[in-house]
Amino acid sequence: MLIGSVEEPATSAPAAEAPPPPSPGEEAEKKEEKNGGAAEDEPAPPPEIAITPWDPETPYLKALKAAKREQYLETYLEQRKVHGTSPAFFLDCADFLYREKQDRLALQVLSNVAELELANDRLLRVLGHRLAQQGELALAKGVFEEVLRLRPEEPQSYRDLALVLDRLEDHARAMELLWHVVIHDWDRFDGIEIVALMELNRVIARAKRAGTAEIPVDPRFVRLLDTDIRIVLTWDTDLTDMDLWVTEPSGEKAFYSNNRTTIGGLVSRDFTQGYGPEEYLLKKRMPGVYRIEANYYGTSSPELTGPTTLQVEIFTNFGRPDEERKAITLRLEGAKDVVHVGDVTF
Repeated sequence: MLIGSVEEPATSAPAAEAPPPPSPGEEAEKKEEKNGGAAEDEPAPPPEIAITPWDPETPYLKALKAAKREQYLETYLEQRKVHGTSPAFFLDCADFLYREKQDRLALQVLSNVAELELANDRLLRVLGHRLAQQGELALAKGVFEEVLRLRPEEPQSYRDLALVLDRLEDHARAMELLWHVVIHDWDRFDGIEIVALMELNRVIARAKRAGTAEIPVDPRFVRLLDTDIRIVLTWDTDLTDMDLWVTEPSGEKAFYSNNRTTIGGLVSRDFTQGYGPEEYLLKKRMPGVYRIEANYYGTSSPELTGPTTLQVEIFTNFGRPDEERKAITLRLEGAKDVVHVGDVTF
């Protein structure tokens, strides 16, 4: 909390004897109080985002971990004979290989996901998110273009593609796609236009900083809402209820039934039918640790053929030039499963 000084009112009375100058210790205390407890010439440390890595206990990963680096390809091929019909096999193996800095082999493994079922938008969504997280933005763009072709009736198809295009500096089309989400009605995805509008204004700010003059958006909707913290949860299974939980440094938990916290945290509308996004926002952070969890409440999807995959994006200084972003993909094995995604520390 910033505490400003208070001016003495003017007076015609004789001036009182000046008080003695403050001691160095008193002066330091005043500086700390004015700057919220930090010394005036010491900038606050940058926020730290710590993500819990996904490390499922599976036979094929145990085999890879036991292999030498030069044996990874051979071990993967042996395990593929047994597990090669499971999307999770390729996703998990690719994650392991990326962690081991075997990026070329990891990308080769990851590409097999698309070949399992070329018309499966669920698998393609997961693949697109994984590619985007690894910085393979051109490949992710192609995947999300296909998802949009397959599912133009779902606003998430436009949003996913727009966010990758923004990272590719194609701000014009990113704005066009997000504006499409904002101005249309989406039936069971009511509320997604609010999230898209916030993201659209971030893209507009980035476009302006890059020198773009033409903004294809009604100016009444243009206002950047930058925040110290923004956390976004999405998932790949329709007719599924997933909840974002954020426990603030005060101990208060922000979630769908406590969506406005004492320190100003805000949780968006609860999506109970699938995909998300659900987001947590905090304009001015409170120092401490923000614990991020995802609660898999349940599903009524008749097409559920495997574990639900979720994606979490964590932003600090959202919408500002010094924005930092990290993302992770996790699998939830069953309903009522609660996963610790990571922490943000200020």
